Amino acid sequence: MGGSGDVLAVMTTIPSEIVELDLDRLDWGDVDVLGDLVRKLLNVIEELAGKVDDLEAEVRRLRGESTPASGEDQGSATKKRSSSKESKPWRKRSKKGLVKVDRIEVRRVDPELLPPDAQFKGYRSVVKQNIKIVTDNVEYRLERWYSPGKHKLYEGELPSNGEFGTDLKALALMLQHLGRMTVGKIHAVFSDVGILISRGQLVRILTQTRREEFSREREAIYQAAMKASKIVHTDSTGYKHHGKKHNVHVLANQLFTYYAIEKHKDRPTIRKLLRIPEGTINSLILVVDDARQYWNLGVTLSLCWLHEIRHYPPLQPRLKHHQKILEKKLDQIWNYYHTLKEYQKEALGKNPPPKKRTQKLDQQFNRLFTQPTGYQALDHRLQLTAAKKDRLLVSLYHPQVPLHNNDAERPLREPVTRRHISGGTQSQAGRQMWENMLTLQDTCRKHKISFYHYLTDIVSGNRQMTPLSTLIRHQAQTQPTLY
Repeated sequence: MGGSGDVLAVMTTIPSEIVELDLDRLDWGDVDVLGDLVRKLLNVIEELAGKVDDLEAEVRRLRGESTPASGEDQGSATKKRSSSKESKPWRKRSKKGLVKVDRIEVRRVDPELLPPDAQFKGYRSVVKQNIKIVTDNVEYRLERWYSPGKHKLYEGELPSNGEFGTDLKALALMLQHLGRMTVGKIHAVFSDVGILISRGQLVRILTQTRREEFSREREAIYQAAMKASKIVHTDSTGYKHHGKKHNVHVLANQLFTYYAIEKHKDRPTIRKLLRIPEGTINSLILVVDDARQYWNLGVTLSLCWLHEIRHYPPLQPRLKHHQKILEKKLDQIWNYYHTLKEYQKEALGKNPPPKKRTQKLDQQFNRLFTQPTGYQALDHRLQLTAAKKDRLLVSLYHPQVPLHNNDAERPLREPVTRRHISGGTQSQAGRQMWENMLTLQDTCRKHKISFYHYLTDIVSGNRQMTPLSTLIRHQAQTQPTLY
C-alpha cells in the first residue's frame, strides 16, 4: 500500500478551516460562517468520495473484475435534456419526382370490364423501382488483314480500358468506399454474378484505376474550397497505415470535405494541411476542439461549444446538493447556447452585428462562467471555460461561424467505421486512393451528386459531368456569407 504518503496526499485536500476547526469556539448563531463551513465540508466529502471510487475501480481492475455500470446520476442533466425533446411525428415522404424513370409501361383496362358509358380520364402514375445486376461481357472480334507486299498484319483496335470495363471498375470502387466492403466480399459478389477476376486483379483496380486523375480531382476540390472559404472545420482520428499508427485529418464546411492520412497530428502537420507557412497571419477562421496542435497557427480559432459542454456531465457529483447545482448550471449553459444560435439568425447578414445585443451576450457569458457556485469542482471547470471566452464567442462578431464542429466530426465517422472493418491501408497507392475516394464521396454528397456516376465519368475518361471544383466555386458565389 502507499502508506503515509497517500494519506498525506488526501489530507492536503482538506481546507485549513476544517482541519483547525474548534467546535467549542464556534459561533453557532452565525449563519454565514456555518454555511461556509458546510459548503467546504461538502466539497471535501465530494472529493474524497471520488477518490474512493477511483481506488475501488483500480482494485477491481487489478483483480480482473468487470467494472459495474455507472449510476443513474451520471450525466443526468444531459440525459434529462435529451429526453425532454419532443420527437417529430413521422410522415412518409412522397417519392414523386425523386425517382428516375427508365421506361414507361401502359397498363390498360380490359375492354370487357368497361360499361358502355365509361369515359377515358387519363392515367394514374405509379412508379415501381427495380434494379438489374447482369453481366455485360463483350467478345470483340478483331478484323485481321494481311498485306503480302508490306509483310504486315492489320488488326482492329481494342478499347483502351483493358480487360475489365468502366462500369465494373466504377462499381468495384463504389462497393469498397460507399458500400464499405472488403476486397474479399467484392470478389465474392463479382464471382457470384459471373465475373472471372482474381483478387490480385481486383486489388489493382481498387488501387490503380485513374489514381493520378483522382488525386488531381481531390487537389482541385481543395484549391477551389479553400480559396472560397473564410470558415473551415477540422478534426482528426486515429488510423492504421501499413500497420503503424497514423491519423486521418479532415478539413470541411458545407462546400467540401477533404481527407488526408498523415503520420502525426502535431502543429507542423496542421500547418502543412492548411498550407500556412510559419510566422504568417491568415484571415481564415478555424472551427476546432481545444487541442493544443491548433494553437498559434496564425488563424482565428473558434472553439466548439458542444466539446466544451461535454466537460461538465463527467463531474458526476455524489451529493444531492452538488447534483442540483450542476443540473441548474448545465440548464443555464444550454439556454445560453440556444440564445447564441438565435442571435446568429438575427445578426446574419448585418455588418457590423448589432452592438447592444453583442454586449449583452458578452456580459451574460461573464455572469454565467465567473460567478462561484460553491461546488468546488464545478467552479474550477467554469474558470477553465471562462479562460476560453475569446475563442468561444467568435460567433458574436462573425455570426456565420457555427457554434459546433459537427461539419468535421461527422465526416470522421466514415474512416472510423472503415477502420473497424479493414484495419486501415497497406500500400502508398491504397492510402492515396482512400484519401481520394473519401474526399470525392462526401463532397459529392454535399452537392447532391451521385458518387457512382461521378466515378464512372472519371473512370471512362468522358468527363461530361460538371467538376466538383466548379460546383464549389458556383455555390460559394451564390451564398458568399455562409462560408
